[in-house]
Amino acid sequence: MSFVALFTVLPILRSLLDDASRSSREWNWGSAIGTGHDCALICRNKWSNQETRQNLIDALVADNDDTFSALLDDDSLDELKLILGLCWQRGRWDGTDGGRGGYGEVLNYMAECKYETWFDCDDGTAAKRELLSDMSERFHLISKSEDETASIMELKDDDDIDASVRKCAGHVLNKMEFVVSGL
Repeated sequence: MSFVALFTVLPILRSLLDDASRSSREWNWGSAIGTGHDCALICRNKWSNQETRQNLIDALVADNDDTFSALLDDDSLDELKLILGLCWQRGRWDGTDGGRGGYGEVLNYMAECKYETWFDCDDGTAAKRELLSDMSERFHLISKSEDETASIMELKDDDDIDASVRKCAGHVLNKMEFVVSGL
């Protein structure tokens, strides 16, 4: 995707994510019609390049805020959750999701809006902790490295929940072959 096309698409994705939450009827989970499908199409186009996908993983794992902010629209956890959801959906088909009890289950939780913030007074910390817990608890299903799995499990108690979610997401995407297979 060209820079000009990407520049044009990002505000549309941000607008779609803002206008319809994952819990709305407009999102229309599992359908080829609706805001969810529209966002997925834009996201797949945005992340269609292997180099761009590798840059995202590198930024997530290294927790490089500058690179991360440049890659994701408005430093958005919503866009990252969309990427994860699409990767987990693909993982159900190609077997990279960890199998029974793996990330397909986390995708189901996402569809149930388990990781959404419901109140203006809520800063989203509880939802982020849930997402981090559900991602890290399944990491052993996709990684053969005990050391890598142990380092992911240590993220649970990290003080910076945003950084921990991003780092865990980067490792999950990497193990699920996001760079090679895309969304």
